[in-house]
Amino acid sequence: MIPVSAKVREPNEKATAPPRATNDRNDCVPQQLKPGVSVCIPAYNEAGVIADTVTEAAAILATLPGEHEIVVVDDGSDDDTWETLQDLSSVFPELTAIRHPYNLCIARAQQTLVSTAGCQYTFHIGADRQWRMAEIPRLLARLEETESDIVIGVRRNKPYSPWRKVVSASFNGLVALLWGKHFGDLGSIKLAKTELWKRIPFDANSAFVHAQRLLIAYRNGAQIATIPVEHLPRRCGDSKFTSPLQALRALGELLKFRFSARSRRALDPIVNSDAP
Repeated sequence: MIPVSAKVREPNEKATAPPRATNDRNDCVPQQLKPGVSVCIPAYNEAGVIADTVTEAAAILATLPGEHEIVVVDDGSDDDTWETLQDLSSVFPELTAIRHPYNLCIARAQQTLVSTAGCQYTFHIGADRQWRMAEIPRLLARLEETESDIVIGVRRNKPYSPWRKVVSASFNGLVALLWGKHFGDLGSIKLAKTELWKRIPFDANSAFVHAQRLLIAYRNGAQIATIPVEHLPRRCGDSKFTSPLQALRALGELLKFRFSARSRRALDPIVNSDAP
């Protein structure tokens, strides 16, 4: 593995409001992407597991050819997540750690992750170690063999409470009903071609952000494959998605998006920055 330079971005103390989506337009002049994987991890109060998560990611990436990076966004944690990331940055040169000045929500964390990703493929995974980093080579192989743009890891089982199982099944089922296609597991890990992923705007302000980006890609002809993956019980800390209010916000955004022109948005073609 050829490591990239470590970067630790300090919080912006002058920030007074959550940043809004800045890529509402679909034009995109792509950066030069490295031939590798950007492992993108949002973290909020994950001090108990973040060191193991980053260590596991680095170990798996070291087995793969190419240049890779690990990007972690601390979304305004009030525990020792940020301090742990600062320590880890001196150990893992491939780690880029970014801190939001306060909790901005999962959608803004994902926006920061995608805008920072600099490798050919973007792999989204949580910080809580409920998925294995060893799934990365499996998703890469699946993407290549199916000639797909995105691969979704469909959980074989979900160690959830009955409430969360109902919410998850209902959400995935409603998307299938409204779009005529079942995507398997919209809230699970996924691997995407970064060139495509960066062209998709961020509009959602809830956990719907995961589904919305996949749906825009699908409407624009992206090939989406699935593969079964394991899902483990959370070892420590609390899930950030147990509130009924969060589920209602995601549902509201889903319905609003489905019946708006945004759901039929066409992505602009990639601009060749070398063109005259």
